[in-house]
Amino acid sequence: MDIAQQEKNTRTIGMVALLAAGLWTLYALLFWKTTELPGPIVFQPDLTPATIGTKLAPFLVIAVLIERTIQVFFGLWIEPEEHALDMQAERARVALATLDAEDTVASRNAAAALLKHEAGEPAALRHAAKTQLQEASDKAADIKEMKTRVAFLLGGSLGLLVALAGARMLGIIVKFGSPIPRHWIALDVLLTAGLLGGGADGFNHLTSTLAAYLETLKKKAESR
Repeated sequence: MDIAQQEKNTRTIGMVALLAAGLWTLYALLFWKTTELPGPIVFQPDLTPATIGTKLAPFLVIAVLIERTIQVFFGLWIEPEEHALDMQAERARVALATLDAEDTVASRNAAAALLKHEAGEPAALRHAAKTQLQEASDKAADIKEMKTRVAFLLGGSLGLLVALAGARMLGIIVKFGSPIPRHWIALDVLLTAGLLGGGADGFNHLTSTLAAYLETLKKKAESR
């Protein structure tokens, strides 16, 4: 997929997300009762820079498990093909180097054996080597793109199952009313699923950002 197509897809996803958010907001304003509308969001009173890591540690473990599960899946399904493409590209590079080093019958036969191609003129062998190298590069790029899509779908699906099972994160960070409105639960499930599916890096960044923000709030409160 070229850069222009990627940018087009990104814009499309952004427009769909904005439309969904706008429709959700319009629905809330038109059909929710006043008592159902969320009030000001505040942090949980026991959430501090010292406790944020402990509270989110189970989610980090789950995110790592999901990430590792996807890696094992790729190792069994995709990595053998990637290894074969790497070998094809390496043989093509060695064949080109052999042909560039000297022009003899032996070098032509060696290059043809590496390329699994009939022996012939150096120009034809070079063309075959460059073709194989380009094909391997294109296929590797396609596999990388496919892995990104599959990782997103698998990670999001597993994260959604975990969140639906009850491991929800937003309620640990912010304080809801009682009883918790259903739309808050839905939002909690979606956000938790997205973070779990994103792997450990996203959680580490979230934890460090929250800890730094809470520490800033604490210092401002102490300075008053």
